[in-house]
Amino acid sequence: MQNNNKSKETEGFSIVWKIKNFEYCLQRNREPLKSPSFTVNHFAETKWHLLLYPRGVEDDTDIGFYLYREESKGAPEDITIDFQLSIISEDESFTKIVDVQDHVFCDRHGYGISSFITRDGLFQDNRDILLPDDTFTVRCRMWHHEASSSTRKEGIVNTRIGIEKGSFKWSVKDFSNLRVGQERSLSVESSLKEYPSMSLNLSLTGGYLHDRHVKIEISQINANRKNFAVFKIHVLNCYGKVLEFTEDEHWFDKKDGLQVWELPSLITRERLIGKPGIYLPKGVLTLKCDCVLSIGVEFEEIHYRECFADLDSDSESDTLDQTSDRERWTRRLKGNENAPFNFKRYGDRKSAQKQFPSRQDLSEVPHTFRSDIQSLYKDQILPDFNLKVGVQTFPVHKAILSARSPVFKAMFSNDMLEQGGNFTDVLDLDSETMHRFLIFVYTDITEENLDWPALIKLYFAADKYEVLSLKQRCSEFLKMRLCPGNVCDVLTLADLHQDDHLKSAVKDFLLQHDRIVFHSEEWKKLEKVDQDLAFETMRELYLKKLTLQQF
Repeated sequence: MQNNNKSKETEGFSIVWKIKNFEYCLQRNREPLKSPSFTVNHFAETKWHLLLYPRGVEDDTDIGFYLYREESKGAPEDITIDFQLSIISEDESFTKIVDVQDHVFCDRHGYGISSFITRDGLFQDNRDILLPDDTFTVRCRMWHHEASSSTRKEGIVNTRIGIEKGSFKWSVKDFSNLRVGQERSLSVESSLKEYPSMSLNLSLTGGYLHDRHVKIEISQINANRKNFAVFKIHVLNCYGKVLEFTEDEHWFDKKDGLQVWELPSLITRERLIGKPGIYLPKGVLTLKCDCVLSIGVEFEEIHYRECFADLDSDSESDTLDQTSDRERWTRRLKGNENAPFNFKRYGDRKSAQKQFPSRQDLSEVPHTFRSDIQSLYKDQILPDFNLKVGVQTFPVHKAILSARSPVFKAMFSNDMLEQGGNFTDVLDLDSETMHRFLIFVYTDITEENLDWPALIKLYFAADKYEVLSLKQRCSEFLKMRLCPGNVCDVLTLADLHQDDHLKSAVKDFLLQHDRIVFHSEEWKKLEKVDQDLAFETMRELYLKKLTLQQF
């Protein structure tokens, strides 16, 4: 990857992405913000989208920017393009230009740069220039060597992060008499319809031998969607001047029940009561609360415009198929797109293509047939066997399990059953994993957004019962989500289950990120727990590097 801004002689396509309130994206480290999909007609009708990592791929102080090719049925397996990533500044000039040449994209493959710009560089140092009106604008230009069309369209994407900014005062009455164990509360309601209500709770911590600190917690109950909050709380004196303040940001997950967020320590009670006339007039503590609440993407659209401008101009565009309304207006997130992408994903690109399929990807299986088979499990139609997992029982069908799993086939054929002959206890799986496993057995469908622990458990179940198609899908999904923080766990998993393909992908990843991984606490832990595996891996990578250096 190199930085230059040379002219292109071949046909190109341009997509401009404007994100309003980008600073308040919901995405955490290694989680991408995805643009709507677009299909480029003269790029062999391939589908693409852009990915921004607002809080980084590896370092959460960076912002990553990637181009991603989606699965495109009927299109060539590989397509070679040049592309350029850049930021459009307030005066419509281009900066942070990064060029990539002759890169081969296969289906479900992303490529880009993990350190496109630092968060401080965007939100502090160059905010007025690169973030006018709180809008971050980036551009991706693409050139296909074999394209020949002269008619071009420019894609313009608008995304808005839904936020509410507010400021209010909280008068904590009778603070002078507040004791440890007591609490003062304030309810906060947002005008954003989908943002859950919150409660601010103030109390004291500490005891007789230590100063008592003012502690503030913010809680939500039964959040119906993931949301993000930024709070800055000031202590005001009797003149309205700021004495101290604390600030922080927090993600609330979509979940039932109570979630509590404790802000950093604000001030001590002893300091406040030392000058009650200034800090506690009439025993009242006055706090000024500034907050920003975010619900993530609330609106996005994409539109196109034709032009016949010179290809070397700054306002180029390209030929693009008219996508359906659903493709153009609906945000669709897939689990494998949450993984960070490396400059070189894997040596074996073909193996990295088989991801968790969506229902559309399984169109070759008649929907009615799949639904009918699923109903056998879902509606418990004439089951002839039971799998007992803890206190839960799963009625199943011997014929279907035998057809899908050689382990079950051997069990039923050889009468390897518990007493009674119509049930067996499963001791090493939990009920949720067994349910996901059986859904796949009956339908060949897997959830698209499994979290990491659930994915590991499903991989274990697939290996235990030798359902190789599920094991392969889990393995490919693990490859797509490799990062320095989990690569040691995946290496151990691949070694334990003798998954040579997964282990090979892990070693390819280590070859690209050896400096980061080998200095990590995770790797040091692996060296203590499994010295043989760590030694074998480092030896193989060392020999591979020697081989590469010879060329």
